[in-house]
Amino acid sequence: MKLKAGVIGLGLSGQNYCQTLVNNYFIENLIICDWSIKAIENVKSKIKVKNSYQDYTKMLQNEELDLLVIAAPDSNYFEQIVQAISFGIKN
Repeated sequence: MKLKAGVIGLGLSGQNYCQTLVNNYFIENLIICDWSIKAIENVKSKIKVKNSYQDYTKMLQNEELDLLVIAAPDSNYFEQIVQAISFGIKN
């Protein structure tokens, strides 16, 4: 089974998660999100990304993710987790 993964937050940790995910046999598509277009372009220049967003709610609405990594600042975790659960993401 191939999975569709999403990453919110493309700081150093988020970039490391992206690299790990694209190197995983079970990950077919990687979707990324960060408020900074510069951060998005930086990741896209290094690894294959299926889609990218600057707004995580749009990502959650538009993509049927199998798993989600939240690498954004801690102050955003609660809201992002609640949104992810509301869109049916369980992993």
